[in-house]
Amino acid sequence: MLLHRRDVAEREKSIKIVMLHPTGTDEDDISTITALINQILVEVPTSVTSYQVVNGTEAWVDFSTIEERDEFYSVRKTVTINNKSFYLQVIHQPGEESTE
Repeated sequence: MLLHRRDVAEREKSIKIVMLHPTGTDEDDISTITALINQILVEVPTSVTSYQVVNGTEAWVDFSTIEERDEFYSVRKTVTINNKSFYLQVIHQPGEESTE
């Protein structure tokens, strides 16, 4: 699956959230990934400027600054919620295309 194109400035300050080992029904169920985003919003409410849920297995969280993004990311690489694991990914090369 090709990553969605995002504005370079937004992408620099974003974390991509990807579900590890999704099942066939996970893509259509956004409840778990939405719960994860809500958890992030509670933890760092002033750092997050926006978020986008692509589907139940992928989302983007946009931070105010690269520094705030890096600070959040430095202590979290994976998160488990509702028995589902998610990988948090920083795109270091703005504009690059990546496949999964």
